[in-house]
Amino acid sequence: MTVELDEERGAQVQVQQGKEPPCFLQCFNGGMIVHAGKREEDEENNQSDWRLYCVRGEVPVEGHLLEVASHCSSLRSRASMILLNINKAIIYLWHGCKTQLHTRSVGSTAAHKIKEQ
Repeated sequence: MTVELDEERGAQVQVQQGKEPPCFLQCFNGGMIVHAGKREEDEENNQSDWRLYCVRGEVPVEGHLLEVASHCSSLRSRASMILLNINKAIIYLWHGCKTQLHTRSVGSTAAHKIKEQ
């Protein structure tokens, strides 16, 4: 992590995507979601209604979701995934057959956080 001092806005910390330290993830209390792609205008946004997220993190407070391609090849036997329909507000939580208990717990917590929004 690099700390830069800005005279007007105070200290800023740069965090590399995919290398977030636990203290950074805890700031979001398990609610950080990393979407795929770039910011677009609403008119140009022609993405599918379905989005697939891989559950990451060791404990629920450090859990976060990483968007992956919505395809069956993205499923992993040792991961938990959240499938979300953004228009119909449908959410599915999927656990691979070899998913560890802590990963299942993080996935369950993340799904509940999305449901509350």
